[in-house]
Amino acid sequence: MSEAHLQSRVVFLLELAGWLVMEADRASMGKTKHKGAFFVGFCDVLAVKGERAILLELKTLKGKMREAQLAFRTRAAACGITVHEIRDEQQVVALLHTRARHQHALASQEVYQP
Repeated sequence: MSEAHLQSRVVFLLELAGWLVMEADRASMGKTKHKGAFFVGFCDVLAVKGERAILLELKTLKGKMREAQLAFRTRAAACGITVHEIRDEQQVVALLHTRARHQHALASQEVYQP
Protein backbone atom coordinates (compact mmCIF):
# COMPACT_ATOMS: atom_id res chain seq x y z
CA MET A 1 0.00 0.00 0.00
CA SER A 2 1.36 3.44 -0.89
CA GLU A 3 1.76 6.12 1.76
CA ALA A 4 -0.86 8.24 0.00
CA HIS A 5 -3.38 5.37 0.11
CA LEU A 6 -2.55 4.68 3.77
CA GLN A 7 -3.07 8.36 4.57
CA SER A 8 -6.47 8.36 2.87
CA ARG A 9 -7.55 5.31 4.88
CA VAL A 10 -6.21 6.74 8.16
CA VAL A 11 -7.95 10.09 7.61
CA PHE A 12 -11.20 8.26 6.82
CA LEU A 13 -10.99 6.19 10.03
CA LEU A 14 -10.18 9.21 12.20
CA GLU A 15 -13.00 11.30 10.73
CA LEU A 16 -15.40 8.37 11.11
CA ALA A 17 -14.48 8.30 14.81
CA GLY A 18 -15.25 12.02 15.14
CA TRP A 19 -11.72 13.48 15.02
CA LEU A 20 -10.88 16.79 13.33
CA VAL A 21 -8.05 15.87 10.96
CA MET A 22 -5.37 18.18 9.57
CA GLU A 23 -2.98 16.87 6.96
CA ALA A 24 0.41 18.43 6.41
CA ASP A 25 1.05 19.34 2.77
CA ARG A 26 3.32 16.69 1.29
CA ALA A 27 5.39 19.07 -0.81
CA SER A 28 8.30 20.84 0.80
CA MET A 29 8.82 24.33 -0.52
CA GLY A 30 12.29 24.27 -2.07
CA LYS A 31 15.08 24.81 0.43
CA THR A 32 12.88 26.56 2.96
CA LYS A 33 12.05 25.00 6.28
CA HIS A 34 8.33 24.88 5.58
CA LYS A 35 6.07 22.00 4.58
CA GLY A 36 2.84 23.65 3.54
CA ALA A 37 1.52 25.44 6.62
CA PHE A 38 3.91 23.47 8.85
CA PHE A 39 7.68 22.96 8.75
CA VAL A 40 9.69 20.17 7.14
CA GLY A 41 9.76 17.16 9.45
CA PHE A 42 6.29 17.80 10.90
CA CYS A 43 4.12 14.68 11.04
CA ASP A 44 1.74 13.77 8.21
CA VAL A 45 -1.46 13.92 10.25
CA LEU A 46 -2.58 15.90 13.28
CA ALA A 47 -5.95 14.81 14.68
CA VAL A 48 -7.83 16.62 17.45
CA LYS A 49 -10.91 15.59 19.43
CA GLY A 50 -11.93 17.56 22.50
CA GLU A 51 -8.77 18.18 24.50
CA ARG A 52 -6.96 15.24 22.91
CA ALA A 53 -4.52 15.33 20.01
CA ILE A 54 -2.79 12.59 18.04
CA LEU A 55 0.26 13.14 15.85
CA LEU A 56 0.84 10.49 13.19
CA GLU A 57 3.80 9.88 10.89
CA LEU A 58 2.70 7.52 8.12
CA LYS A 59 5.12 5.14 6.44
CA THR A 60 4.91 2.21 4.08
CA LEU A 61 6.10 -1.13 5.44
CA LYS A 62 9.59 -0.45 4.08
CA GLY A 63 9.55 3.34 4.49
CA LYS A 64 12.14 5.06 6.67
CA MET A 65 11.96 8.22 8.73
CA ARG A 66 13.96 11.10 7.28
CA GLU A 67 16.39 13.08 9.42
CA ALA A 68 13.97 16.02 9.75
CA GLN A 69 11.16 13.68 10.83
CA LEU A 70 13.36 12.06 13.47
CA ALA A 71 14.37 15.52 14.71
CA PHE A 72 10.72 16.56 15.00
CA ARG A 73 9.86 13.37 16.87
CA THR A 74 12.72 14.07 19.30
CA ARG A 75 11.56 17.68 19.82
CA ALA A 76 7.99 16.53 20.39
CA ALA A 77 9.12 13.86 22.87
CA ALA A 78 11.03 16.51 24.83
CA CYS A 79 7.65 18.27 25.26
CA GLY A 80 5.91 15.08 26.36
CA ILE A 81 4.23 14.51 22.97
CA THR A 82 4.26 11.17 21.18
CA VAL A 83 4.47 11.02 17.39
CA HIS A 84 3.00 7.64 16.44
CA GLU A 85 4.65 5.90 13.49
CA ILE A 86 1.84 4.20 11.55
CA ARG A 87 2.47 1.54 8.90
CA ASP A 88 -1.03 0.08 8.50
CA GLU A 89 -4.56 1.17 9.32
CA GLN A 90 -4.97 -1.49 12.01
CA GLN A 91 -2.44 0.43 14.11
CA VAL A 92 -4.78 3.43 14.03
CA VAL A 93 -7.75 1.29 15.05
CA ALA A 94 -5.72 -0.08 17.99
CA LEU A 95 -4.52 3.42 18.93
CA LEU A 96 -8.06 4.81 18.95
CA HIS A 97 -9.30 1.84 20.98
CA THR A 98 -6.51 2.24 23.54
CA ARG A 99 -7.08 6.00 23.83
CA ALA A 100 -10.85 5.48 24.25
CA ARG A 101 -10.29 2.96 27.07
CA HIS A 102 -7.80 5.31 28.75
CA GLN A 103 -10.22 8.24 28.47
CA HIS A 104 -13.04 6.14 29.93
CA ALA A 105 -10.83 5.09 32.85
CA LEU A 106 -9.90 8.71 33.55
CA ALA A 107 -13.53 9.80 33.39
CA SER A 108 -14.60 7.11 35.85
CA GLN A 109 -11.99 8.35 38.35
CA GLU A 110 -13.08 11.96 38.22
CA VAL A 111 -14.97 13.22 41.23
CA TYR A 112 -17.17 16.28 41.03
CA GLN A 113 -16.21 18.92 43.56
CA PRO A 114 -18.28 22.11 43.59
